[in-house]
Amino acid sequence: MRLKYTDMNGEHEALAVVTTAHASSNYGIPSVVLADGTVVDGFTWQLFNFQVIEAEPAELEMLSRALQY
Repeated sequence: MRLKYTDMNGEHEALAVVTTAHASSNYGIPSVVLADGTVVDGFTWQLFNFQVIEAEPAELEMLSRALQY
């Protein structure tokens, strides 16, 4: 999936996966992992104003589960 976010250096785009096959995923709760390996939790998602640019329906469903915790 493709995401965009804003930090002190401006707006950026990033490729990401939402997966349960990562060490940061616990008890089947998916994690959002950027292409560079950075894990994005719910706090970071809100702090950096992450937004979905492009995603498959299955990714959106997993993203919803990942961000509710």
